[in-house]
Amino acid sequence: MGLLYNAIAFLLSLLPALALITGIILTARARREHGKAAMIGLWGCLVLLLALVMRLVWSLVVPHLVGSGGMDTFQIVMLLHSAIDALLTMTGFGLLIWAVVARRAHPGAAAPEAHLSAPHAPAWQTPPWEAPAPHQPHPPYGQEPR
Repeated sequence: MGLLYNAIAFLLSLLPALALITGIILTARARREHGKAAMIGLWGCLVLLLALVMRLVWSLVVPHLVGSGGMDTFQIVMLLHSAIDALLTMTGFGLLIWAVVARRAHPGAAAPEAHLSAPHAPAWQTPPWEAPAPHQPHPPYGQEPR
């Protein structure tokens, strides 16, 4: 019965493990695009995967603990395991939620190049050669200036 229990526990752990490994790969690849948010998500997936591995190892160790240490030892170890598992799970989900609401890097928001604006002009000001002359009105939308 123990071998069947361990095989079923392992098989049931594969699906969440595959989802978390996929999350780790996707967040690692999205680092450039999403910046800090992707890294927070990556850490969240890693912590949740650690919790899942710990649960799997626990399911393999439980029969030996009950047989060797008695019920008192088992209860103490079970309490410790439950506390660590809850802490890891809460931390992992907290990191994933933080990653969802974290600010993302804007790839198109690069700093303007120095040769595009005069050194004394503010960065938001349009360079003189691109702005219309003060005496010329802006052309209507969709029409080219002549």
